Amino acid sequence: MRFIPDLLKAIGARGAKSVLLIATRELLADRISLIESNSRLQGIKVAFWGPEEIGRLLERFPDAVGGLVPDLGVRAVAAIVQQADSDWTEGRKKHISALRRVYFSDRLSLFIGAGASMDCGIPSWRKLITDLALKMVDEQTPKDASYESKGMNPDERLAIASALVSSQDGSPLLVARYLENSLGAQFTTKLHEVLYSAAREVTGNSLITAIARLCRPSRQREGIYAVVTYNFDDLLETALNNAEIKSRPIYEEGTFPDSDELPIYHVHGRLPRSLVPDTAPKLVFSEESYFALQSDHYSWANFEQLKLLRETTCLLLGLSGTDPNLRRLLDIDFRQSKRAKHYICLKRQKVSDLMGNTSANIVRNTVAEHFLNVHHSFLEHSFADLGLNVIWMNEHADLSGLLQEVRTNEAS
Repeated sequence: MRFIPDLLKAIGARGAKSVLLIATRELLADRISLIESNSRLQGIKVAFWGPEEIGRLLERFPDAVGGLVPDLGVRAVAAIVQQADSDWTEGRKKHISALRRVYFSDRLSLFIGAGASMDCGIPSWRKLITDLALKMVDEQTPKDASYESKGMNPDERLAIASALVSSQDGSPLLVARYLENSLGAQFTTKLHEVLYSAAREVTGNSLITAIARLCRPSRQREGIYAVVTYNFDDLLETALNNAEIKSRPIYEEGTFPDSDELPIYHVHGRLPRSLVPDTAPKLVFSEESYFALQSDHYSWANFEQLKLLRETTCLLLGLSGTDPNLRRLLDIDFRQSKRAKHYICLKRQKVSDLMGNTSANIVRNTVAEHFLNVHHSFLEHSFADLGLNVIWMNEHADLSGLLQEVRTNEAS
């Protein structure tokens, strides 16, 4: 009874229409009834949180409260571990449903990486720089000498190229800078050869085609709002052209799409299949060019990415989410919006991926599976700190089906 006058005074001073009361001990029914039945509180919405409600919040948002008090971080970790073995497919359904709503509101943008083009023969980043290193080995071998006369067979050639790639402390950007400097004027030509050496025609069952279908406007809709690609290749433009969808590749400042064109932002540059001879497109490939992009906060590429992150919901496809510049932009957006509104599609690891074959007889499968689930849970919370919701898949091939689910309107 002594508390109610102070409560009424606080309500009057603030003109409050609702009150949240938080108790550190168990809420007693008679105390709640005493407040709810007070005639002077009629018309005021009163809600109560006790230890049980606080506990649920800790379990739901462990990453947000981990640093409040010293032992809260331990509780947060415990909550993540406890939830690790829950059914991840339920979360996937929820995320796809949310994506579908955004897609049919014309506010969905796509961010795509190397994984989107690999089923059409475009190499992964690791293979790209390894094959480029092979080109460099060939360039440094005297033209009048065969590998046999130099004591270098094809296996040795590959081993040397792989060793050169591994020699740069495992840093992809450092390796790229090394190769770009080594190849000199031949760099663009050799990169183009490696990029398209195994490229196949875009087919109906490829992921690029599934992305193009998602971009198709229908029923007075615009379709996808915009696409950001970190790939040099022009496979998406080819797929869009095959589907008769107008698009405009943008890879430098000052290029703007028409109102009926889908913008494709090549933020690391563009190297089309039909490369004009003796041209050197500006590419973000090596450490030097990457650092220049990362430090230039007002570059057109950073500006367009941040604009889409702020104004639309973004779906990351074929990306690992480890690119430092992308993570920096995601962090900027999340610190302002405070909402995890973007999505990234990732493949769940298997026990064999985690442990390999050497530990198969040491660690029981059930134990390994539990800690793999814990690993996935920690990844989810880590990405949530950047405003990203993780949509898990069993295999990369599941991506096409996921995009089909997004573009299927349940109400239709």
